[in-house]
Amino acid sequence: MAAPEGSYIRNWWAGRVVDVSDKGACGTSVIIESGEWEHVYCHMQGYVRRDGSGRYLLDRAGGIQIWEGQHIPVGTRIGRVGMTGRTTGPHLHWGLKYTKQLGGSCFGSAGNVCCSVAAPNYFSGALKAIALSRTNYSPSSLYTCFGSLWAS
Repeated sequence: MAAPEGSYIRNWWAGRVVDVSDKGACGTSVIIESGEWEHVYCHMQGYVRRDGSGRYLLDRAGGIQIWEGQHIPVGTRIGRVGMTGRTTGPHLHWGLKYTKQLGGSCFGSAGNVCCSVAAPNYFSGALKAIALSRTNYSPSSLYTCFGSLWAS
């Protein structure tokens, strides 16, 4: 879904940053691990830098600096909607993996979820359902989970 360029993206579930990247079709991206779940945020503004302490995503204009290994609380601003990577307009591509696997469709039979949506509201009812049912959720019961999910 399209989103206004520069809109802040918030982390919807507390976790640890396992990867920051600005290479490839995903553009500038962050992957956050929350237990057996990984949430992926792509096409963000900014770029990746490295110093003696490690790799980090930097978006100076947005006041964002996210380090690999950093713990990110729920609701924290982690970036801004951009147009990096392979894209024809500003949007956030958001993916959710369970046990490091993506399903073949948005709701795979193996219990994996992967969708592109606008910046997720980190506590919409259905996303909360995923967070609360980490080990035994029903993909069919979460079919409508990715409606209008804007975070301010």
